Amino acid sequence: MRPLGGPGAQAGKRVGEFALLQYTLRRVAGSIPTILLLIFAVSVFTRLIPGTAVDAMLVDSSTSLQNVEEIEERLGMNRSIPEAYFDYLLSIADGSLGTSLYADQDVWPIIRGRALPTIQLAVMAMLISGVLGVAVGVLSAVKRNSIWDYMARLMVNTSLGVPNFVVATVVVILPAYFWRWTPPLRYTSMFDDPVAGFFFFLAPVLTLATALSAAIARLTRTATLEVMNEDYVRTARSKGLPEGTVIYRHVLRNSLMPVVTLLGVQIAFLLNGSIITEQVFSIPGVGTLLIQKIAERDWPVVQGLTLVGGTIVALANLGVDILYGYINPRIRLS
Repeated sequence: MRPLGGPGAQAGKRVGEFALLQYTLRRVAGSIPTILLLIFAVSVFTRLIPGTAVDAMLVDSSTSLQNVEEIEERLGMNRSIPEAYFDYLLSIADGSLGTSLYADQDVWPIIRGRALPTIQLAVMAMLISGVLGVAVGVLSAVKRNSIWDYMARLMVNTSLGVPNFVVATVVVILPAYFWRWTPPLRYTSMFDDPVAGFFFFLAPVLTLATALSAAIARLTRTATLEVMNEDYVRTARSKGLPEGTVIYRHVLRNSLMPVVTLLGVQIAFLLNGSIITEQVFSIPGVGTLLIQKIAERDWPVVQGLTLVGGTIVALANLGVDILYGYINPRIRLS
């Protein structure tokens, strides 16, 4: 008998590592055309939106119609679509993402200066929804057809059917009515003051995490029920393993693979939901910046925000694909 860890085991390990590397490189290469297409769409479609920054300047200042062509030349608005696409690629290459029409500043520093509040909001919402959703989903599946299962399913279905702005209203009104507590109105970063930052982000994070945790709980319940009916789970139970060990070792890992995929998809939901949530709770993040720049018709900043958001979604999906291949060896070997 060949000992454990012998040449055969080492060779199998190297084959698995090489397959994972190949799988990762294929996924990375496949994401490049998506990002290039996103850049093209961002650089072209914003030019097709009715109303330009020149129109806003003509309304908000004493600029005469005779100076319109001069302004358009300075802003690069009279260039052809291929020229605009090439210029935008150059602005991405130098890290500026273009120049704001009003602030006379590169777009990337503007976005970076407003990114921290949105990052804190999204990360906390993702963590809370992931932990809560998985816990509720597993409990609902393990306690199937019990009072806990019915309560969990009722909460999940209710949360999925309520819009974000309604959840935000409830989160603000209920504590004020019952406990005379309202969320702080002044933004405080978690890095500057963890306690004040926690209370500031408490209401918006709960608002954003409600629907996401419900979606995760429903998918976790379905996946857990499917895995619990597999032969290897019944075999583990027949060996006399404790139910907690069976759930943790054999059920949970396999049932989490669809949840990992959902988390990647829900990155787009978090970005969209943060726009409304930031408006409701006056969070100075990129969602508030996007609304402000659309109103000002500052299209270079809108382009930059759209590109950054789309790239984050593409990279999140790439990360999910790679993680999925790591969790499930059959995916990377296929």
